[in-house]
Amino acid sequence: KEEAHFDGGHFTHAEALRPYKLLLSGAVAGVVSRTSTAPIDRLRMLFQVHESRSRMTIMQGVRKMAAEGTIKSFFRGNGANCLKIAPETALKFAINDRIKRFVCNGGDTSKMGYFERLLSGGISGGIAQGSIYPLEMIRTR
Repeated sequence: KEEAHFDGGHFTHAEALRPYKLLLSGAVAGVVSRTSTAPIDRLRMLFQVHESRSRMTIMQGVRKMAAEGTIKSFFRGNGANCLKIAPETALKFAINDRIKRFVCNGGDTSKMGYFERLLSGGISGGIAQGSIYPLEMIRTR
């Protein structure tokens, strides 16, 4: 294998940047996914806090969000969601890659079986969730 080195302006070996690329792509993927589902998440929260004898319908929830103001009301609370999901997804991507490489002894991860992929994904998800749990508590409050 070719060694990675820094020549004053950039790394010359693409593999040296892999963890950083995974962290960045995971964070971006998390933010995009959470933002695209933010109105649905906001509607779910409205259903949870609705305190009426009659059940709120989806259209009533959408009207309530629209009555609160501009399009921003559909995305209220999304910033906190993104602050939580970005590092979690970034860690999942990076840790999953590291675990898959460990399981394959540094070999080709495309030849992994179902069980190995399931195991590495589960472990990386557990580690990421456990490390981000304090941010989840802040978001919930």
